[in-house]
Amino acid sequence: VTSIFTLELAFRFVVLRCQLFREPLNWIDIIAVCSSLLEWVVQDTAMNGAIVRLARLSRLARGLTTMRFTKVQQSLNVLIKCLKTSLTTLFWALCLLVVVQAIIGIATVQVAHSYIVDLHNPEEKRHELYRYFGTFTRAFISMFEIHMANWATPCRIFMESVGEYYGGAIVLYRCVIGFSLMNV
Repeated sequence: VTSIFTLELAFRFVVLRCQLFREPLNWIDIIAVCSSLLEWVVQDTAMNGAIVRLARLSRLARGLTTMRFTKVQQSLNVLIKCLKTSLTTLFWALCLLVVVQAIIGIATVQVAHSYIVDLHNPEEKRHELYRYFGTFTRAFISMFEIHMANWATPCRIFMESVGEYYGGAIVLYRCVIGFSLMNV
């Protein structure tokens, strides 16, 4: 296989000459062929073969450039155009999500602050609440966690520390913001 790639690269060099070095995809081929030749010449060294195989796989990207006018690429182009046109919507949805989560984060910090500074509350619960909602940054990250991933743990900590009604408020926040912003 290395000899076939080497012959192909040599043929392209004869045809294209110095223009071969101007295209970045050709550099991938040159690196893949040179590393294959090096691996073939020095087979007993401690060279990582997986990297060479990955470089060879990158040659498949060249095959995509030859599919310019096929029906397969037309549907791929439609998908790429859809992604490009939805970038502005995605950007504004993320901006709105960040603003809403910042506002809710500020509110949770204010609610949690009174519980955290009250020395009559158990110290372990205060530390646990502080880890999730003690500062704006922690609350902001917790809001992302509630919104995107594991919402139950921060909700339970907030509910058990501050009050049960706040657990319902967090679940309501999760449902409303989750369904409205994430399904845009």
